[in-house]
Amino acid sequence: MPIHDQGYRRYGGSRAESGRAWQVIARAGIQSIISKRSFISLMLFAWAPFVVRAVQIYVSANFQQAAFLAPKGETFRQFLETQDIFVFFVTIWVGAGLIANDRRANALQLYLSKPLTAAEYIAGKMAILFVFLTWAVRRYIRQGPVPKGVISLGLEYVVELIRDAIVAPNVGQKWVNTWAPLILTFFVFIFSANVIGLIPIFDSLAVLNHFVIHANHESFFGKVIHGGTTATGNYNVTAGLAVVTFFAIIVAGSKAHGFTKHVKNIVPHGLALPIYFILWPIEILGMFVKPFALTMRLAANMTGGHIALLAVMSLVFLATEMFKAALAGIVAGFVLSVPLALGILALELIVVLVQAYVFTLLSAVFIGMAIHVHH
Repeated sequence: MPIHDQGYRRYGGSRAESGRAWQVIARAGIQSIISKRSFISLMLFAWAPFVVRAVQIYVSANFQQAAFLAPKGETFRQFLETQDIFVFFVTIWVGAGLIANDRRANALQLYLSKPLTAAEYIAGKMAILFVFLTWAVRRYIRQGPVPKGVISLGLEYVVELIRDAIVAPNVGQKWVNTWAPLILTFFVFIFSANVIGLIPIFDSLAVLNHFVIHANHESFFGKVIHGGTTATGNYNVTAGLAVVTFFAIIVAGSKAHGFTKHVKNIVPHGLALPIYFILWPIEILGMFVKPFALTMRLAANMTGGHIALLAVMSLVFLATEMFKAALAGIVAGFVLSVPLALGILALELIVVLVQAYVFTLLSAVFIGMAIHVHH
């Protein structure tokens, strides 16, 4: 019986201690996921390569005729790389429906009522995802040095480029190793989110489901197909990134000069007292304008390209409606919509890189301004 159908009869159990209610949610969620046969099947399938490699090592060590099967360093590297897909599926499987299922069952208002707080509820859900994701990727921690290859060399080039061309000139050599990880994280996240947003992954899955699979909305596949959008086109995401930059500016200035000195550095020194009554409000407002500008610039640019694509592709339906003929829509699509959409998509490929670069550059500039005060 669903939890919201059990009425208001008196609870006969014991209450968890204050601040530990999230453990109840985490324990129940983990047990629920582990009890699903489909999830167990995925885990067994993920562990199948371990069994194969174990048999390979045993046979090569005990039978001289199979010595050619002896594993090498490359063998283990390839084996670890093949586990990426399972990490992806485990994350999607566990993450999909963590909160949506409670909302669908009308149980959120019950969970979020006292004595369980919203923070404890979210902590419990995050603990579920953390347990399974940590369990899936813990073997990567022991992998040692990153193996060399085309992808590794390319990533190394990007890291050095951002460190030497963006971070170092703005924050200085003394602080480059302190702030390079944050700036690199910004660039990788924004660039990856922008690129993924251009690939119609979930839309393709939705079409496949409509014509081939016919999965219901309660199934795992039915939940996945509703998740497609550009993350950086969401103002909540870009605002979160901008807030991190905002606090990074304060931390950078405080680490370099001390918090009190950093606050004093907000306005120039040696000016007449009445000038400060004008400068202080302006400079404080400027502190909040910087993250606001970062938020709006990134989200607006990523949303604008998608709106342009939608407007261009809508010409097909407009032509069909105006001329009352499907042929007119087909002609409009081939003559106008498709060429214009390809052009906009090519432009968006440039915007993807430019916006990731601009956000990271401005973040580095703002952090550098807090460290090296010039008025």
